[in-house]
Amino acid sequence: MATPLAGFSSLPPEVVEHIVLLSAQPTGQEDDVLAARRRQRQLESLSLVCSDWRPIAQKALLEDAEVDLFHAREFRPLARLLARREQGLGKLLRRMSIELWGEEQPEELVQTVRACMGLEELALVHMERLRMDEIAAGPNLASVSLRQCTLVSFFYPSLDPPADQLPPLLSYSSLTRLDLRLCSLRRDFLPFSFDSTYRPFPSLQHLLVHTGSHDQSPTTIRSLVRSVAAQLRSLSLDHTAEEVLYPPHTDTTPLDFPTLRCYGLYWDPAYHSLVGSSLFTHSATRSPPPFLHLALYPAALDSLLATLESLFSNREFRWAWRGVEHLRIEGTLRDVDAVEMQEPDSDEEEDAGVMVAGGRIDALLKLAKEAGADVLVEERGEDSGPAERATFRRGFGTSWWQFVREVEEERVQYASSVDAPA
Repeated sequence: MATPLAGFSSLPPEVVEHIVLLSAQPTGQEDDVLAARRRQRQLESLSLVCSDWRPIAQKALLEDAEVDLFHAREFRPLARLLARREQGLGKLLRRMSIELWGEEQPEELVQTVRACMGLEELALVHMERLRMDEIAAGPNLASVSLRQCTLVSFFYPSLDPPADQLPPLLSYSSLTRLDLRLCSLRRDFLPFSFDSTYRPFPSLQHLLVHTGSHDQSPTTIRSLVRSVAAQLRSLSLDHTAEEVLYPPHTDTTPLDFPTLRCYGLYWDPAYHSLVGSSLFTHSATRSPPPFLHLALYPAALDSLLATLESLFSNREFRWAWRGVEHLRIEGTLRDVDAVEMQEPDSDEEEDAGVMVAGGRIDALLKLAKEAGADVLVEERGEDSGPAERATFRRGFGTSWWQFVREVEEERVQYASSVDAPA
């Protein structure tokens, strides 16, 4: 007696896929949340019907999903699932983020990441002894974000290349975005010392290097930036990374970034330094890139405000602002208006206090307008507590990366297009 599914075996694969996916479509009479939940449950059921339907349903389940793990206890079930290669799940995952604060790093980490050959975006937080060739090997991997990770030598555990046989130097040809935030970048994490002409990222267009006070190899960092300078469309550096590229009290020749569209300024309160301000103070021959973004750590904001006021009010910098199309500032700057005051004794005192505190950003924007600069300070959401601020978000959810997307997609919101508050 034929099974109920026997007739499906004679159908073309694309017809079977269409039937399976069609059976999971919502009716159109449900709200979005209910429809999505019902579709997920239906796909989960369809994946259990037979081996031919399983990959179709699993792909539909995973194609828009992001694997977001915070603990080793969440990671290990995924590692066991991906180890079952016959399931083919590694080809279906598109985005994965793993954060293991204060936990022992799983031995299966590298194998699990490498099993995800369909990955397009990878974010890792607080990882030790990572090798770039081990975690960025996927053929479709376009975006890698590493935060508070240690990138060891390409030749690890050896410090120097093996005398008998050198591992092949890889080209990460699909990678277009690289985010290295507060990482320890050891010597030869990219093996430039072995081959000075090495170009590991032929397609890289967007680079963030914020090294902080972590250990790093200045030579390797300089070689990395030089290798991609001619093709970058966006670049963001912190104080330490900028000093690596442009050591103080030296005659280092400035790097040329001919295609740069977006540059990241950064407020580093530890040094009371506005990284990137040298675009205005040290060059009188080349205008800054057309789009600037200011990221900031929420400390010493009064000093930052004074620095910005100087840049806007000094007439010697007017020539530079003429070349800037737009400056976006993280909403954390609005903390300067959130002045802690004593409990007012009356409604009149409360209104007066709000007016005094609320005028500092407005005064800054007025200076910017007089300087000919289009400046927009982002708004803070109602639930944007310190943990939610864009400065601290991991992966590509920060204000900087959102702004880069706006610039690349030509949908920048200009201050001049925003209605003034009533």
